[in-house]
Amino acid sequence: MPKAIQYRPNSVIFFQGDASDNVYILNAGTVVMTYNDIETGQEIRELVKTNEFFGVRSALGRYARDETAMVLAPTTVVAFTVPEFEQLCTQHTHVILQMLKVFSTQLRRINLQLENILSTEDKKDPEEGLYTSGEFYLKNKRYSEALYAFKQYLVYYPSGKFASQAVEKAKQCVDFYEKYGPGTPVATGPAAATPTGATMAPADDSGGDMSDTAKEYYEGVSMMSQQQYAEAFDVFMKVENEGDSEFAPKALFDAGRCQASQKDYDGAIKTLSALLEKYPKHPDIADALLLIGTSHQAKGDTTRAGALYKKILTIAEEGEPVYRKTKKALAALQR
Repeated sequence: MPKAIQYRPNSVIFFQGDASDNVYILNAGTVVMTYNDIETGQEIRELVKTNEFFGVRSALGRYARDETAMVLAPTTVVAFTVPEFEQLCTQHTHVILQMLKVFSTQLRRINLQLENILSTEDKKDPEEGLYTSGEFYLKNKRYSEALYAFKQYLVYYPSGKFASQAVEKAKQCVDFYEKYGPGTPVATGPAAATPTGATMAPADDSGGDMSDTAKEYYEGVSMMSQQQYAEAFDVFMKVENEGDSEFAPKALFDAGRCQASQKDYDGAIKTLSALLEKYPKHPDIADALLLIGTSHQAKGDTTRAGALYKKILTIAEEGEPVYRKTKKALAALQR
């Protein structure tokens, strides 16, 4: 059952890097969320509005908190476990609408930060911006985010000018992750006081051990970055067959990328079509469709390629790299 919890001023509801077990709603008082700008590293602060949920993304995604929630005045919040929150959403559709508004604001914020890094009009080119974002996270001991950034670099720039460094730093992130966990930056600001009627959320004391499946997956990423596509394909298919809920979809997507890189266009189309059927909510659906489209185009089937490109433009956001790539591919096709 959801619990009302009272906090004194200068208390901390959760720190960046803490385990994320609960979703909260601000009933009364003042809570400020602090996080680091992805580009500059500068600390950003945002106030939570009364009756607004917070801590949702990390709790539902079951990853460490990416923000710190600090109390500035006597405050009451209601804490929901993830099952309780999911039940609330199924019973009250207005809660879902409220969440969509919150997520829309957060996504615009994240998109703006990513545009600052990846925009071709910026002083840094997109490749360098993505690589340096991984360096920023690594420097700040946020190993899971750093690993993700380097992995994304290797996805978009497998033969890029920083590819070898990205592979080495990704391995370094894995080593640090195993030793220290996902990483918790040193807290700043006033010391946290124990809130009335509550205990602080415990930090993840699991030891940060990375699963064997995760190690296999990132070994495949390393092989792919070194253009060892056949070997990487075998690793990715092994990971996908293991059925890990987190890594199986990623592995199947990367397996299709390996086939496309080897010009096995029929194989890539088959693998990526299986991805769309098996994981219809995969976050890289648009990228998978683009690979299927370019594979059809490489085979000479421009009609199917064009249809897929047009479909991508209806589901991808204008600011996303996949949107720009698709628009460019469609324009070239129509010349």
